[in-house]
Amino acid sequence: SGQRVEGVGQIAMDLILAGTIAPGLSVGTMSASAPIMFGSSAHFEAEINASGGDLLDSTSSIELHGTLDVLFIDGFAPTGYWARTILEGSDITGKFDVVNMPAASEGFVTRVFHSGTEVVVGQSCLTDLNLDGVLNFFDVSAFLNAFGAMDPAVDLNGDGFLNFFDVSAFLNGFGGGCS
Repeated sequence: SGQRVEGVGQIAMDLILAGTIAPGLSVGTMSASAPIMFGSSAHFEAEINASGGDLLDSTSSIELHGTLDVLFIDGFAPTGYWARTILEGSDITGKFDVVNMPAASEGFVTRVFHSGTEVVVGQSCLTDLNLDGVLNFFDVSAFLNAFGAMDPAVDLNGDGFLNFFDVSAFLNGFGGGCS
């Protein structure tokens, strides 16, 4: 706890993290070849600028808990869509318990997307659930999967319940497109 792993090196042993991982020295990539488990007190610090973002690239598994801290650097101040892959692994399970990210500009939402092998952070329109900047079948599929799993991330009307009103909000947003 309280320790910091920072830089562009490689993690080559099983790691149970209670401190902070911060890839890069500014924006950069840290590699891993052994399983990593983020404990409840762990922090993953991802710096994002206009051209890229920090990445933890693992050929092994990653289990997520703890806190994600997204920091804008080098004057990056987005006013529209942006997305960056911050974690890659052979199998990524769990989710960060807390996400600290700068607020999205008007008309956009902040989102963390988990594909099972990647974690992508960004800001997009309400119904771009996979953060690819395009509304298509994959967003519909992501919505249906998350809704079926009762994932609070698809409480799109923000009332604390998953119901018809969230489906309606998704359909209205999807029909309106991302601008």
